[in-house]
Amino acid sequence: MKILKNKTKLDDFLTGIRKSGQEIGLIPTMGSIHKGHLSLIKKCKKLNFFSLVTIFINPTQFNEPDDFKFYPKNFEEDKKNLESIKTDLLFIPATKDLYPNGIKSKKTVF
Repeated sequence: MKILKNKTKLDDFLTGIRKSGQEIGLIPTMGSIHKGHLSLIKKCKKLNFFSLVTIFINPTQFNEPDDFKFYPKNFEEDKKNLESIKTDLLFIPATKDLYPNGIKSKKTVF
């Protein structure tokens, strides 16, 4: 399993996958990989898709700073689970990669 943490490197890597004609199956997560995530990866494999899992604990999804601070971060366990079913790529971006100008505001839609 390849692991990338940089958006530019991810873009470059996926360009090659797209050029090969292989479909990409994206499984976005906030970590804490479970059976549901694993079943989606297995489905990708069955369809011969390239399996791309992301782990990003998005700070904008939390109302309370402590909720974000104490959200479980089990990267080593997640990595083992993903490797056990031969996930192709794990992308773990930094907040600054996804919010290069910082998080300026947060809106709630009802």
